[in-house]
Amino acid sequence: MEIAVDIPERAALVEFGSGASDKTRVILDAAPQIAAYVPIDVSKDALEKAAAGLSLDYPELLVSPVAEDFNRGNQIASRGARSR
Repeated sequence: MEIAVDIPERAALVEFGSGASDKTRVILDAAPQIAAYVPIDVSKDALEKAAAGLSLDYPELLVSPVAEDFNRGNQIASRGARSR
């Protein structure tokens, strides 16, 4: 994945509508410099399951799931900033 080389060290990846975060693993494998992942999805159960799996497979990655309707935009951004 060529774009991965342009991702800065200690970057945060935010994914709206993350679901099971399966496709995210491709990015995380290609860009180990990503320090934090914020999956956003309306399904709390899917988020918890995905976050648990990612935390096991990527122990250095800070995984901060947000169970929310991503159509609420700014409210999510401010909530994610407070969770650090």
